[in-house]
Amino acid sequence: MLFYIIVFLTIGFVIGLFTKSGEVAYPVYGLIAIVWFFVWGPYAVLAFIELVLGDYLARRIKSIF
Repeated sequence: MLFYIIVFLTIGFVIGLFTKSGEVAYPVYGLIAIVWFFVWGPYAVLAFIELVLGDYLARRIKSIF
């Protein structure tokens, strides 16, 4: 489970670094979570939260620099 937490945080972080706003990123996170629902079921909610958290960290770091 720790592996997937790291994977989704990293994916969210990378997408957050390369997008200017959440207008593009959040629908992508939604699509990833929907696909993940068919793989692991209710863990898709946790995956979505991890993606958003990674995105938040990236945008926070970008705003500092």
